[in-house]
Amino acid sequence: MKKKPVLIAVIKTPRDLDLLLRERWYRIPDAHAPKRGFTHIAFYQPASFGNDSGKIRYYAAVRSRETAERPELLPDEPLHPHAKNRYLRYGVWAPRRLKKPIVNMGRERVCFGYTTMGRLKSARDIHGLFGVPPLEKIIGKRLKKAGLDFSPEYAVIEEGRCRYRLDFAVFCRYGKLDIECDGHKCHCGPAARKKDAQRDARLVDLGWTVLRLSEHEIVLHKAAAVSRVREAAQTLGTSC
Repeated sequence: MKKKPVLIAVIKTPRDLDLLLRERWYRIPDAHAPKRGFTHIAFYQPASFGNDSGKIRYYAAVRSRETAERPELLPDEPLHPHAKNRYLRYGVWAPRRLKKPIVNMGRERVCFGYTTMGRLKSARDIHGLFGVPPLEKIIGKRLKKAGLDFSPEYAVIEEGRCRYRLDFAVFCRYGKLDIECDGHKCHCGPAARKKDAQRDARLVDLGWTVLRLSEHEIVLHKAAAVSRVREAAQTLGTSC
């Protein structure tokens, strides 16, 4: 069981989850077809799920795969912008519910990824699922030791809702510092880098200075990573 490969996939809307549970199939655009084999799919619920977002609750064993056009899958959407696109339709056995949901505590961006059945059954959060070091805990411990006053998982509110959740926020005399811990698997692709850049630009507009620390820095060069944070905070008028 432990070696069975599991695809982590985003199930975009509650309607798609309903289709999965009732009709037992899941679709992936043919253009984004997974390049590795897998026996199971675990389904991540994004922001569209509201209070139930940021969780993996269900997984299912794959029983079939076929190619189909969108109108074959969703005949009630003939005018959808992607109506002419082709999809991989994965038939699954009855979806199963995890005893405890796997939670995305740091609100990392989740796209397609792979794990094992053993990790799926034992992980408490997204980091454990992918075998990624708990970067925030590593650097947070070092920042405390350095005497830096910070707020973890700080929510940036716009128009009455949480627009961004910062890994660490430092409020300095002359500005605000956002410290982000970038895990390699979640931030290495072109799409992820583009989203990061758009996010950073918006935060700059809101008066934040953004400092990104890579997984490589945090895990292998902790002292240098803390020095970067200290220098950025001192530039903004905080002594540490």
